[in-house]
Amino acid sequence: MNLATFIVSHMDNIVDEFISFAQTLEPASLGHSNDELRDHAREILRDIANGLSADETLKQKRDMSMGQV
Repeated sequence: MNLATFIVSHMDNIVDEFISFAQTLEPASLGHSNDELRDHAREILRDIANGLSADETLKQKRDMSMGQV
């Protein structure tokens, strides 16, 4: 199983752990509901999984890793 597949298939567990961790980060976590944290985490994880699944050339991968996109 590759990382993108793992992220997608374990999304709910990862998000639950993210919320538990985020709630320990005061004052940053104050004012954010669990629903807001859940939505944000799911969006980030989807973007990561999509990026990992994208067909890229070696040059594109290198440029991406160097922040040159």
